[in-house]
Amino acid sequence: MHVTVTYDDDNKPADMKEAMKQVDNFIKRVNYTRGKKDLPPVRYVCINEESSTGRIHHHFIMDGALDRDIVEERWGKGYCNADRIRPDRKSDLAPAISPKTLRGEKDGVLPRIS
Repeated sequence: MHVTVTYDDDNKPADMKEAMKQVDNFIKRVNYTRGKKDLPPVRYVCINEESSTGRIHHHFIMDGALDRDIVEERWGKGYCNADRIRPDRKSDLAPAISPKTLRGEKDGVLPRIS
């Protein structure tokens, strides 16, 4: 599943360190829900980005054991879109995980893999 999350104005983090706390909390909420369904902890990669306007957002690639609507509900900090990765359809996933992003050149924060 490809999950993109952003922050609304009320939840906008001051910096990447604060944003990563929100990522940790999101993963905890996802894992809590998975635990209630007797599923193992989520396996994911998180790519962090900051737009040209300074807004932070995150792209996750995670296993699809939970329904995407449930994953979207767990964010709660703004916009969240969870899409199944389908090899037979065009995706905007490649730019989100480009080599520049993976090297952490923009913000010095490397991707998180769990």
